[in-house]
Amino acid sequence: AKPCSIQFQVAYILRNMAPRASSAALLAGAAGCAAVFHCSTSSFVAPGAAAPRVEGFSAAEGQLRGSTASEQSQQSAAVPAVAGLALAAAAGAAAVRKSRKQTRASAVVRHAAGPVKDHMNLGTVGHVDHGKTTLSNNLMKQTRGKEEAALASMDSNVLEAERGITILAKNAALEYKGVKINLIDTPGHADFGGEVERILNMADACVLLVDAQEGPMPQTKFVLKLAIKLNKKVLVCINKVDKPNARPSWVLDTTFDLFASLGACDEQCDFPVSYASGFLGKASVEGPDKLQDDLMPLLDQILEQCPKPIAKADMPLQMLVSNLDYDDHLGRVCIGRIVSGSLKVGQEIGIKYGEVGTMRTTKISKLYEFNNNGRREINEVLAGDICAFTGSDKDVVIGDTVVDPKDPRPLPPIEVQE
Repeated sequence: AKPCSIQFQVAYILRNMAPRASSAALLAGAAGCAAVFHCSTSSFVAPGAAAPRVEGFSAAEGQLRGSTASEQSQQSAAVPAVAGLALAAAAGAAAVRKSRKQTRASAVVRHAAGPVKDHMNLGTVGHVDHGKTTLSNNLMKQTRGKEEAALASMDSNVLEAERGITILAKNAALEYKGVKINLIDTPGHADFGGEVERILNMADACVLLVDAQEGPMPQTKFVLKLAIKLNKKVLVCINKVDKPNARPSWVLDTTFDLFASLGACDEQCDFPVSYASGFLGKASVEGPDKLQDDLMPLLDQILEQCPKPIAKADMPLQMLVSNLDYDDHLGRVCIGRIVSGSLKVGQEIGIKYGEVGTMRTTKISKLYEFNNNGRREINEVLAGDICAFTGSDKDVVIGDTVVDPKDPRPLPPIEVQE
């Protein structure tokens, strides 16, 4: 095994000693452990690494090791001090998280020029067949009104229905406790990875679904690497815990190791965890054996953990076109998130591709917000929300920016890896 840093090796041991402590608390306690044992970085080795003399803990077995019996006795006596450090670090991490939440909330207020509808933008990412679409469908079914008609699957494309996989990214929305949650379902197959890159630009956070039996897979690593690079808040949902061979504890450990190997910061490693069976429509944040009768625990965690979008309503219009659709009667449909300003029906807009592109002007004929897995006409959409509009008879492409013709400020086009 490849040796890792002292922080993550000691954090691994503390996690076994205090399984309920957060990842950030464990990482913070690593420095204290080094002080207790008077160890240096070279004193810690990875599993399988050869060393003639090893002091402190064994990251492979979670046991104390030393060259002599007296050293082992001295190290064993230090265990209570290490546990105390972990508890103190957990309290400190809780204060840090509270401070960060207050900072995010104040940032929204500073940028907002007026009242903004309470909403958030959330993407679902993960490996193919780890249950993203099934979970999204059940989230919408459990939050829509009973009087509404039956909800169709988000995999409405003929080829998707035949293959049973998601090929095209799709937008949806649900309302829970007065908050509108824009859901963006992404494909999990590696051949459609470009869809994920574009969609993450619209989201403020994402739910990473990991199969409770398979654990992290290649596409899990790919989408997580993108989310970390874009500094998105990641919520981990260990799905399909109802499988007979599910091993959620092992999956949680390997997912944490994946975060660390991809260079995630302390805050990103302190990811919220939930357990679910998307097929049964059940979830829990307490443990895989404590599933509730619905998915409300997951939704409550989303409301608590996901950051609200920064609303720059007083700035000139900016909307990055991240997806396209087509209507037989209305033509091309542009989909994206409004970064600043607002859109209204009949408004004159400009369309420009980056700083070097030529600006084209047009008017909004139809404006839509997303409702469940369909669209609903609306007269105005404010900054921070995701919408769709028609009326452009120009050749709009993904990466174009919808701008104010009087003050065009195009955003950098979306770059997709080859």
